[in-house]
Amino acid sequence: MKDSHHENGDMHFQDKLVATNTTIHKMLTALEKWQEAQKVILSLNAVFSQQKMQTTLPHDFNKFQEIEKTYVKQVIEPSLLMPKAKQVLCSEVLVDTLEKLVTKCVLIQKGVEDALEAKRLAFPRFFFMTDKQFLEFLELSD
Repeated sequence: MKDSHHENGDMHFQDKLVATNTTIHKMLTALEKWQEAQKVILSLNAVFSQQKMQTTLPHDFNKFQEIEKTYVKQVIEPSLLMPKAKQVLCSEVLVDTLEKLVTKCVLIQKGVEDALEAKRLAFPRFFFMTDKQFLEFLELSD
């Protein structure tokens, strides 16, 4: 009888351990997606803070503004309303939203890279510059 009680306790502990491990994995996945989304959004924000890029790529700029609004409304605001990280990070909606935002941002980044590449062809001696440096140069060239 003792063995049966001990085995049930072990099984209960194992179940709790598996559940905790699953929760931690979900939270880690959400944090990684969140970090990826923040990185790409901040990168595009720096690009589109340049007036020249806003006028060069107005369609992409408008899409980016929508992404920023979605990020605030569907990620930041709900997370501020939930006092516990576990509530925020275990939300299936959060990870799905972040994945969609990253996908949209990557498409915009591709458009930005193509536009910068086209501009670099006009200034071949500036191929050694980073995108950020090249954007600053373009902004100052007006």
